Amino acid sequence: MLVKWARSHKLRCAIILLILSFFIVVATSNVSGKLTKSDKESIESFIADLKIDKDLIHRDYDYQINVLTQINSKVLSHIKNSSDGIPLGESREPSFQIEKGYGQCFDRSRLIEKTCKYLGLKTRHIYIINNESKTSLIKNLLSQNTTSHASSEVKTLRGWLIVDSNFEWLSIDKNGNPISFSNIKGASLQNSPPSEVFPFYKNNIYYIYGFYSRHGQFYKPYNPIPDYNLRELLYNF
Repeated sequence: MLVKWARSHKLRCAIILLILSFFIVVATSNVSGKLTKSDKESIESFIADLKIDKDLIHRDYDYQINVLTQINSKVLSHIKNSSDGIPLGESREPSFQIEKGYGQCFDRSRLIEKTCKYLGLKTRHIYIINNESKTSLIKNLLSQNTTSHASSEVKTLRGWLIVDSNFEWLSIDKNGNPISFSNIKGASLQNSPPSEVFPFYKNNIYYIYGFYSRHGQFYKPYNPIPDYNLRELLYNF
């Protein structure tokens, strides 16, 4: 009887440890969306020349579009495109990125998002796969030949709006209203996405909110677990 109880107790302990390990891994691989003191200081200096009215940006839609256009332009002009981007396993948070002055779409989208958060605007990160092979999402995520793009959505007074991370482009329709990523395919836009990123907005695609990388090397703890934000992942459901 005692031996049977001991075996049962060990099994329960093993299950509990397994569950705890799972939640620890999930928590440590979660990419935080919160602004650190360093984020705030570097962003404040970075956009000082834009002279943004932090009160008006929450009351006037046209002003929001004006500010987002300026932020888009500011990030692209300062963070020059690099074929390699910031090396894996190194910080790509605002202070480091601004100091380096180069990166790729997944770097610039982070700076765009945190700059908008600094101004009190809600954002969500978008991982986009160009499904040229017309295969399943899982196969695309596992394939080394998958072509992807990182972009951002910002919540305006009229709804979610895309701010691209490679080009000066916002998703606005011909009536001046914002277009979310889920509605981009059939939308009548003021300006079409630049040809270089057009396939990621109009062709066969998969997109995942809150997913940053498949390899886990963009953000700490730099482990093999993919980088993601749990809260933003919920936007996929």
